[in-house]
Amino acid sequence: MKMRFLIPLFLVASAHFSTAPAQDRAPHPLAGRVVVVYNAEDSDAGGLARHYMKARGIPEANLIRVSCPIADDISRGDYNIRIRDPIKRALMERGLYRFKAEAGEAMGGEIRYLVLIRGLPLRIADVVLDETGRRNPVLDKMALMPAYPEGFLRNGASLDSELALLPKEDYALKGPWQNPYFDSIFPFAESAPLGIFLVTRLDAITPREVRGMIDDAIQAEDAGLKGFAYVDMRGIQEGAFAPGDRWLQGAVHKLEIAGWTVRTDNKESIFDPAFPMTNAALYMGWYAPNVTGPFTVSGFRFNKGAIAYHLHSFSATTLRDPNAGWAGPLIRAGAAATMGAVSEPYLDPTPHLDIFTDRLLKGFNLADSAYASLLFLSWQITVIGDPLYTPLRKK
Repeated sequence: MKMRFLIPLFLVASAHFSTAPAQDRAPHPLAGRVVVVYNAEDSDAGGLARHYMKARGIPEANLIRVSCPIADDISRGDYNIRIRDPIKRALMERGLYRFKAEAGEAMGGEIRYLVLIRGLPLRIADVVLDETGRRNPVLDKMALMPAYPEGFLRNGASLDSELALLPKEDYALKGPWQNPYFDSIFPFAESAPLGIFLVTRLDAITPREVRGMIDDAIQAEDAGLKGFAYVDMRGIQEGAFAPGDRWLQGAVHKLEIAGWTVRTDNKESIFDPAFPMTNAALYMGWYAPNVTGPFTVSGFRFNKGAIAYHLHSFSATTLRDPNAGWAGPLIRAGAAATMGAVSEPYLDPTPHLDIFTDRLLKGFNLADSAYASLLFLSWQITVIGDPLYTPLRKK
């Protein structure tokens, strides 16, 4: 493994939304493989959960209620007691997933996706761990390197990324875990069981925007995502940060082959606020700490169902501030889906955007495309949007 992912990124896509209820539709083919989790302490969360379940035809038995503080951060102890354990218990009691092999039965089940509803924490806080215990195989390999950053030995993580490992009975917490689905060429639900869940969240600055994400994604899925792609590179040819530009260049190449109109910028600076970003269906770029450029101009709107992502180390430290980071502001600007980092991830563990774009173009859904692009789980990335959203479904 190359050293490039050891470089901190702090040195490196809302709200055109519909408030109409989702229309009655035939259940999505994967509806029974999705579990929806909401926080009973949030007065809006139950309604948002049911709005999504109705839109996708998800059965009532697949709704799980937990109770935890409403905050961006949760302690490891509270996560275990108030989120992890209740979800596992509900899945087992309802026969949705088996975490321990019983006589004549294998571990596993039909569930493949978890959807977290606005009101659940973003991040599990770091805690000091005893140095004894099982070693993390990722860190065993990293120990062969001349050096690695102390920050890579954290045990804090995005709540979503930690829950992806829920099927594992026990694992070392320090550092990230290798994602067995990384760069897979098969849709997740069609793959052999990998012992993980794909976890996304329906979250935004306001509950109304969450409803808009759900409705806009389904409308765009029915009509097909249309518009231009905007890709903001930095013109980096070599060095530790070059992979970020290579991913974006790869995404541009794949989009152009697929027939998309792609407008690019190769300068160190990002798209200027005066840049005429019109008819925007896809946006990928880097690198600014807080939302800026055309997205801050009054009247800017993404096309319905747009997917937008800005690579930055702290792009999703909160989803409640319209001016902080990128994930929340991009949803507010009309995007139906985005991704972000809840804390410093380093470069290589962020989404590999060439893979992400390739899977979208192959007709994968949002969750499959995002997780195929991620090297690690139990780390810092959150994926925001309907996991079943398939904007470029192959005909």
